[in-house]
Amino acid sequence: MKPWFKTRALADNPRRAHVVIDRPIGSDYAPDWIKDFVSERPARDFIAAVDALGDLDDIDLEINTPGGDVASGVRIFNYLKNHPAKVHVRVTGQAASIGVAIMLAGDTRTMGVGTTIMTHRASSLMVGFFNAQEMRDTADNLSKFDDALVDLMVTVTGKSADEINALLDGGDTVMGADEAIEMGFATDKDAKLEAVACSDPAMFMRQLRDYGELVNLRARVAGGNATMSAADALALAFDLTPEEAETQAADLGDQIIALRQQAGGSGEGQPLALIASALGLEASAIQQTPQAAVDAIQTLQAAQPEQAVAAERTRVSSIIKACQTAGQPQLMDKLIGNGMAEQQASEYIYDVAAAGGDSQNIHNSHSPEGGQKQKAQPNYVNAYARYNRKPGA
Repeated sequence: MKPWFKTRALADNPRRAHVVIDRPIGSDYAPDWIKDFVSERPARDFIAAVDALGDLDDIDLEINTPGGDVASGVRIFNYLKNHPAKVHVRVTGQAASIGVAIMLAGDTRTMGVGTTIMTHRASSLMVGFFNAQEMRDTADNLSKFDDALVDLMVTVTGKSADEINALLDGGDTVMGADEAIEMGFATDKDAKLEAVACSDPAMFMRQLRDYGELVNLRARVAGGNATMSAADALALAFDLTPEEAETQAADLGDQIIALRQQAGGSGEGQPLALIASALGLEASAIQQTPQAAVDAIQTLQAAQPEQAVAAERTRVSSIIKACQTAGQPQLMDKLIGNGMAEQQASEYIYDVAAAGGDSQNIHNSHSPEGGQKQKAQPNYVNAYARYNRKPGA
């Protein structure tokens, strides 16, 4: 019979262990003749096998089990919970019964796609003839096991004892990933498979940042100066061969490129390009340094554009009124366009009108600058003399 667990240290990182539980949990209390007959290994052998790997920084535990002996499962929970290494549990099929307790030993507890957990109260086998008191004693003992498991689940999940008891009173309760996360049994879904199904490139970026921890780990092992390729990160994270990792890294890169193109880049007419244009920035600058866009927006807010618009409206209205009063409408575009101040523009308009020599009978069809030809050209030198600066300066 195959053993219910496997343990090994990673070849390229002996301080990281890969552990698999893939059958019912072996009991420390089974008689020796049963162990010899079925080749079942007890929980103490599991603990000894992990200890034999030496000093560890991380333990990656894959679990798929229908459960087993309660006391043995609780012993494994406490061993892993108190281990100095960080424990990462991943459910690959189902974690059921006391298997849920072992799952709860993980610092991180990830549900693979399609996986489940199953909770229920402790049970016992009674074969033979028993009186009422003996049956009551057995029931009372089982209730004590239940109480202990409730305490364990409350400690890890953060749920109340009443909530956990209500869950266990429901009998065999199967939960998928979302429900397991909501109840506090799991901390996350399988990140790798979730990324493949996601159309948001930002999800890829968040997950790649998460793998920075793996990069740092490899760097420490190599002396602090090592770098890691995408394929190396995949190989380490998911225990793949170098060839498999290279293939998946290439596929992942293609998916990221395709999804970024599908989501819309920074080309003309795209949202990022429009924002960049409005702020007077390059789209690439915003992508590389988002703070640049924030600074530009804050600068615009500090400039109080509403007040600037109101001041410009007043200036333009004043120029229009002065031109109409002085019969010089042809000056409007020039004076508004060159940014001449309100007071200065008004003085200039009336100087031009006076230079035409007809200050008592001003009419827009006989203006000094345009309209019908006058007998004498206006003296523009005098009109501009007192300003002595370029228009619009």
